[in-house]
Amino acid sequence: MPLEVSMGSDTTFITALLLVHGLVVLRAVVDIVSARVPSATAWWFGITFATLIPANALLWLDTSTPASVSDLAFALSLLPVIVYPRALFGFACSLCPTPRWLSLAATASTVVIAIWLLLVIDQITIDGARRPAVSVLIGVESLQWLVLSIASIVLLVRTSAGTPALVRARLQSIALGIVFLVIANIVRSTRGGEDLVPAWATVTIAGTILAFIGYSPPATIRSRWSRRDRSSLRKAIADVLRVERPELVGPALLPAASRLVGGHGVALVAGDGSVQSASGIPDVTAQDAAAHARAIRTEPEELVFVESIACVAFGDETLLVAVSPATPAFGEEELELLLTVVTTANLAMTRLQAVDRLRSREAELVEAQRLSRLAAWTWDPALERVLPDPQLDRMLGADRDEIERAIANAIAAPQTTDGMIEFDVEVAGTDHRSFHVRSAPSAADANSGPARGTVQDVTDRVAAERALRDAVEREREAADELRRLGRLKDDILIAVSHELRTPLTTILGLTTTLQDHAVELDEQQRAQMLDHVVAGAQRLDRLLVDLLDLDRVRRGTAIDRVETDLAALVRTTIDDLALDDGAVTLELEHGIAPVDPVKVGRIVENLVGNARKYAPSDEPIVVKLELGDTIGITVLDRGPGVPVDEQRSIFEPFTRASNSGSMPGSGVGLSLVAEFARVHGGRAWIEDRPGGGSAFHVELATRPT
Repeated sequence: MPLEVSMGSDTTFITALLLVHGLVVLRAVVDIVSARVPSATAWWFGITFATLIPANALLWLDTSTPASVSDLAFALSLLPVIVYPRALFGFACSLCPTPRWLSLAATASTVVIAIWLLLVIDQITIDGARRPAVSVLIGVESLQWLVLSIASIVLLVRTSAGTPALVRARLQSIALGIVFLVIANIVRSTRGGEDLVPAWATVTIAGTILAFIGYSPPATIRSRWSRRDRSSLRKAIADVLRVERPELVGPALLPAASRLVGGHGVALVAGDGSVQSASGIPDVTAQDAAAHARAIRTEPEELVFVESIACVAFGDETLLVAVSPATPAFGEEELELLLTVVTTANLAMTRLQAVDRLRSREAELVEAQRLSRLAAWTWDPALERVLPDPQLDRMLGADRDEIERAIANAIAAPQTTDGMIEFDVEVAGTDHRSFHVRSAPSAADANSGPARGTVQDVTDRVAAERALRDAVEREREAADELRRLGRLKDDILIAVSHELRTPLTTILGLTTTLQDHAVELDEQQRAQMLDHVVAGAQRLDRLLVDLLDLDRVRRGTAIDRVETDLAALVRTTIDDLALDDGAVTLELEHGIAPVDPVKVGRIVENLVGNARKYAPSDEPIVVKLELGDTIGITVLDRGPGVPVDEQRSIFEPFTRASNSGSMPGSGVGLSLVAEFARVHGGRAWIEDRPGGGSAFHVELATRPT
């Protein structure tokens, strides 16, 4: 406003001007109290328009009651008006970075003009009469007004460049309002301006309204100005959500955040203080700002300003955006959009991390299934089949159809009360694989029977269990064999000690007698004694041969099969026994078969010898030879027989029937018969003979088994 004021201006326009300036100041006071806008910006904006109120009030009093305004009151009311350009410049500087010396120069010029006014205050009159000092003061004040107003306009326009659409529109609206105020001042200061009160008052009101709209735009205008910013928000969110890996969310967030707030630098600082990515912000600055933000932040998603850097938490990291100085004051919506994008990015990163964890768990599950040879199956009741599954198909291979049939049969069968099915399947193929199948009812439809389950390849486990059972069985058999051998050893010791003692005693006694009384004995007595010695020696020899043969056959000595005339072999063996005529009756079938003739001969010899020992001498022994798919040798006698409960054990070594009495024998002969039959792939057994006596049977295989 100029220092010269014309009397008689239109009261209505001045009243309106006073009300508009008052509303603007009131809004600034509200912002200061609520701290919605940074205090420096709100203070300067309020002071700027508050300085115009005294001049407006003076004009209002002058137009309504001209005589009530004194020269001194008018002169003192000009002091706030002098402060107006400095307050306006301070408001612009709060939004735009300026050299400190420029602010000091503006302050110094204002102080000088104010002091000057106080020095010449008594020379200023309301009727406009001037002295030279007053004229110079008016010129200097007008020049300062114009220079600081233009500087403020330039600062605001320059700051608006590169800012988001809403911030840019607000700064430009304020700058345009200041232009209107400058125009109004020029119109008021021209010659005859006192007659143009409606014109310059209207321009002043328009400029004030434009500045106020820029400072605090209504919702409708704000929405229109921010349309482009919201488009940027959608693009930023799309860019963030398009990322497929968690570590790429941060790099995708940086350009999006920079676009939203018109930042000229961005950085991402990790929780340990290392700079993950930076552009336009030095690493040291980014690290210091992030550390300071973490120290003063009270809420996880609170946006903190460190000088001109906006800092917001992003997961364990801190996102930094170097913003325009106007952003803290006029970029509240853009900062909210930034927080929206950061929240979206946090959600996207959380989702991607969850997806990564899920994929990792799935990979671990697949690997665990592969290592455990386990796969899941799903039964479709509508299709009545197992749905395809890569892991299942890979594991089952060609056995899939058979497993599916087994599952179908199990599902169709009556279920247990808990609906659980569990069974094993052995697939007969080249690999002979085993599978364990189990399932439970579907949670979606418990009445539909098993719908999902698992199948596990347990081939190795079954083989291991079978091998373990076989090993246990072999151990048991080995233990039994050891116990049997222990008993056999004891029996051998007992039998050998008994069987050897008798002939040895006889031989020793006879040889001693011959040695001591050879002269006294006649020839016949000596011959008889020698015959007894030879018989005892032969008995010892036979016992030792039987024991050696039993040992060899028990140790698995192979038999030597030769094509043999069996009838001739039996007849020759009987002849070698030198039995009495008619002692043996032969019923032989003729034929040739591959056998070990020595062992078959021993079988006949032992059976006939055993029968001759126990059978009455007047009852002939019958020897039968039958040839067919197998070779049958049967020896029939009329001896005392063998008790039924001893007929199996009679073929054990050193075992004799309980009714054998004092008949000599070692109990080895029949055990050799059984062992020789066994190595021929056959067996030996005994039956009671009708009318008394025993029937000893031997069956031999004609081919190796």
